[in-house]
Amino acid sequence: MMQGQGTQIAATPIVIGHRGASGSRPEHTLEAYRLAIELGADFIEPDLVTTRDGVLIARHENLLAQVRLDADGNILFGADGRPVVTQRTTDVAEFDGDGDGRPDFADRFAIKLMDGEAVAGWFSEDFSLAEIKQLGARERIPAIRPDNAAYDGRFEIPTLEEIVRLVKQVEAETGRKVGIYAETKHPTYHALEGTRQNEDRDGDGILDPGEDANRNGQLDVIDGGSSIRADLGGTLVRTLAEQDFTDPSRVFIQSFEVANLIELQDKTMPAAGIDLPLVQLLGSLRGSGGFSAPYDIAFNADPDNAARGADMSVYDGFPIAIGRQTGYGDLVAPDVLKHISARYAEGIGPWIDSILLRERLDRPVDADGDGAARVVSRLTGEIRPLIRDAHEAGLLVHPYTLRAEENFLPLEPDGTALTLPEQVRLLAELGADGFFTDHPGIAARVLRDGTEIEFLGVATLPAGFRFEGTEVGGLSGLAWNPATGSFHAISDSRGGETGAPRFHTLDLDLSDGRLADGDVAVTAAVNLTTPDGRPFPDGAADPEGIALSAGGTLFIASEGDAGNRVPPFVAEFGPDGRQLRSLEVPSKFLPDGEGAQGVRNNLAFESLTLTPDGRTLYSATENALAQDGPEASLDRGSPVRILAFDTASGRVKAEYLYPTEAIAAAPKTAGGFALSGLVELLALDDQGTLLALERSFGTGAEHAIKLFEMRIGDADDISGIHGLAGRPAPVPAAKELLLDLSKLGLPLGNVEGLALGPVLPDGRQSLVLVSDNNFSRTQTTRFLGFALDLPGGAEPLGAGSPE
Repeated sequence: MMQGQGTQIAATPIVIGHRGASGSRPEHTLEAYRLAIELGADFIEPDLVTTRDGVLIARHENLLAQVRLDADGNILFGADGRPVVTQRTTDVAEFDGDGDGRPDFADRFAIKLMDGEAVAGWFSEDFSLAEIKQLGARERIPAIRPDNAAYDGRFEIPTLEEIVRLVKQVEAETGRKVGIYAETKHPTYHALEGTRQNEDRDGDGILDPGEDANRNGQLDVIDGGSSIRADLGGTLVRTLAEQDFTDPSRVFIQSFEVANLIELQDKTMPAAGIDLPLVQLLGSLRGSGGFSAPYDIAFNADPDNAARGADMSVYDGFPIAIGRQTGYGDLVAPDVLKHISARYAEGIGPWIDSILLRERLDRPVDADGDGAARVVSRLTGEIRPLIRDAHEAGLLVHPYTLRAEENFLPLEPDGTALTLPEQVRLLAELGADGFFTDHPGIAARVLRDGTEIEFLGVATLPAGFRFEGTEVGGLSGLAWNPATGSFHAISDSRGGETGAPRFHTLDLDLSDGRLADGDVAVTAAVNLTTPDGRPFPDGAADPEGIALSAGGTLFIASEGDAGNRVPPFVAEFGPDGRQLRSLEVPSKFLPDGEGAQGVRNNLAFESLTLTPDGRTLYSATENALAQDGPEASLDRGSPVRILAFDTASGRVKAEYLYPTEAIAAAPKTAGGFALSGLVELLALDDQGTLLALERSFGTGAEHAIKLFEMRIGDADDISGIHGLAGRPAPVPAAKELLLDLSKLGLPLGNVEGLALGPVLPDGRQSLVLVSDNNFSRTQTTRFLGFALDLPGGAEPLGAGSPE
């Protein structure tokens, strides 16, 4: 620690992926850490314990699975003769690697004294790394997170070294410098108190009555039952140094104990020639013992532990008397915080309940109206000034743990739960420098004024569905009319057998905050006509995008047909479908028939959206212009152009580069094809914040649909550049993944349309996506409903300002 300089208080709170994105994947897996990074975490947090051969692995506890003890302290067995498992983060209890029908490690569970309490189960320090690597991770709280349990057994237990390599890989691939926020778990137990498995209580080498704790008929002893003697802090520092990951801006080391942090500060880090920030974790500030006190103090203060290395001199200099009764509540006194800052730590990690004070409810409450009572505490209204006191002492404050599930939320005075986004905003207002959260994507979007999204359901129209004799199919774009409460859906029919180019009007019932079959009703079909009121000739229009103005007119984008030199267009139509005017499409977008310039066939203007003030109309190419670069491939995306039309003049006022994703999957059938591109835009404000919908498809493979939040921001205006190929890359629009629809676990289809709808009963903004059924006899048309929690609250954004 840089003594005397104080700690720089963070201007923008950091997001710490607590055990990874543990709200979405089983905790402490590379997959959970990787997802946390993708969702925007600044740091990922591994809890570290040791293996028998001294390798640090990431587990919430060294207990790989815990079993129940009876009132006499003996292991409780079920009717099947197996121990009753109460919690697990691995499949160690049932792992059967040799397939003989019996668990391989039935001889390895034991009773031990850890942090002064008897606990039973399978302990990591009794397993080699090779044995650990045979196991699969399991969801720790499956009753609360059943979706995570679907991944049980699919992921390995990672080592610290593997976690560092993951972070480095992300940096190499994306340039993002994500940090590691490591916790040493039970350091006193590992270094002084704990022993290997040892059923031989009297040391006579004979299985005596009462010694067979796991009932396997054998005397089970690991390494003679010797002390573990594992220095977690030392191994952590050595591993970081070996991996060349010692940048103090990218590492925190935290612990609920005090002595090991002081040892790190005074001995371990100086010996390694590094100086990393340390964080004193704090349990409950109320009560005594257990979660309310650092165990190292209780251990060192017990004279009976002197022979095992207990030493109270490590606490010399504290401004209070340190003894067996010292709790975390004593450590947050202002003068003690100042001592902690000056002596060894750069920050504190308090329990959120120690800042936003709670009290238990007499009975659980159903705060969200879903019929299940899960909220078990309420806010008292008191906010402890711990963040202020810590900042005055020069300490960072990173509270833990923010979770989204109702089980973990406190009740507010109005009877609703204080949601995770609300907790983030409140703690940020109080000055917290970061947050540990199981849901880093939500926290990151809130802190960065982003958008949160929740799936509401799906409604379908059957294949071949007709309205007054006209097939309702090929729906490629949506626009919502707030004046009527209806949606307009553009059909990409070009004429011929599928009918004239047209749009349909339909109603979607979102009044109950959900979307399901039966909630869609088609009410009209309107054919598009030329300015003189004639039908479009077959193939002259391929309408893909639609946007509604405040005046009730419709802007429609057509892809054209590059193969036949039919140009793309953007035009304004009346509500009766008659074309009123054409907007001016720059010549660089027009196909030359040689494939050297302009839009590519079927990869042109798929998208269309109007800003809320009605002054800017955005469209985009699905893939790059011929002169800008290649189509998307399995290895890379495509540099598409976003066009910003001035609606008053009808001319393009700016163009921006938007890089798409690569094709998600190769064709699975011989002679098949694959594509990927930008198929829809949706303006959220007048300052260049949009939703961008990308679709990828390979013959025989599932559609991959991703929704991004895109900000034009400082992107270069490339309207003056005829071709981008061979030129230095301009600054593109920035994008961040908001939702990968494959995570919904349902068939998606060819999703191409996107529109905001009415404000939902809970005050959030609705969002509806629609799939193009390609006029197939087997494909349905699907409407997917979502709720958006927009920065600043929901406003009706569907059709622009009355101005």
